[in-house]
Amino acid sequence: MQTVVPHNTLNSLAIPRWLESNPTFDALMPWTVGDSGLELAIRIALTADTPLARAEDPHLSPTRIPVVIAPYLSPTKRQQATELGWSYWDATGNMQIRHSEPLVFIEREGAARNPNASSKPRGLSSLKGRGAARVVEYLLSYPNRGAARDVARETGVGVGTASRVISLLRYENFLAETGGAGVRIDDHEALAHRLVQDYSFVRSNRAKRYYSNLGREGALMALQRNGVRHAVTGLRAAADVYAMWQRPMALPSADLWLYVTDVNEAERVASLVPDARGGDILVAETPWLESGNYYASNPPRAYPWRVAFDLMSQPGRHAAVGADMLKELVKRTSTS
Repeated sequence: MQTVVPHNTLNSLAIPRWLESNPTFDALMPWTVGDSGLELAIRIALTADTPLARAEDPHLSPTRIPVVIAPYLSPTKRQQATELGWSYWDATGNMQIRHSEPLVFIEREGAARNPNASSKPRGLSSLKGRGAARVVEYLLSYPNRGAARDVARETGVGVGTASRVISLLRYENFLAETGGAGVRIDDHEALAHRLVQDYSFVRSNRAKRYYSNLGREGALMALQRNGVRHAVTGLRAAADVYAMWQRPMALPSADLWLYVTDVNEAERVASLVPDARGGDILVAETPWLESGNYYASNPPRAYPWRVAFDLMSQPGRHAAVGADMLKELVKRTSTS
């Protein structure tokens, strides 16, 4: 028997019968679907950040549907609940109740943002600035170190910038509270994609195109020989990361993307000539290299999260490689 139940059927559910002996569920709600008797096994999450485990419990049976109920569940939390085998229902109207036999699927959208959250932070409405990319990169690399002052010290950005970025991410439900000074990220991939909605390697860092009579490799050697602080990003850096992961990368690098601390000095020592149309060396000036936030390899290389951001923010094959890098980074983060 297959039944698709209308939304208002749930309004007639009986008063919960509390489960004193089962710590996984807080209540059972009997539910009649056609000729079938089902029960909703309720887990009450008192806050939006209550962690969920996989819905596996000896009290579950084929007629019981595990459902998490909360004041508000963010899109990330709702997706996580689904992946862990939970149906969900929050006080703003977000709901998905599903069962296989009989077939039940009820879905309704409520609030997209937490109505109990603080108002939108002042002074920051996007993540397009280069400081925002540094903060997000750090949070993804060290997800339990979310105190603004610590983030500022480790990344080289101002305390005000770090605080505003963290506040915006918290407002947009990408950060979960840990009960201490840090934050927890439930969905690393979603946060990275959120950054790339606003961030651009070229625009955010005011990158310019050049060519060099020394060639790409000659320009790199000149920078290193003359002590100009720099770090490679883009496809060249991605190839080094893939080699470290012992994975092949099919797309060769056709250009060279660089971060430097002093673009004028880089132009001088590497014989860089501006060429906005066809230059194969793309250079961005940034202060965060002064804090040592890069791999001191040969050549020096930006951290993998940053490389993925930079690639994803550009079209074509760059974005494809960046997205693949991101999935690998998420996988490695979840298993570390």
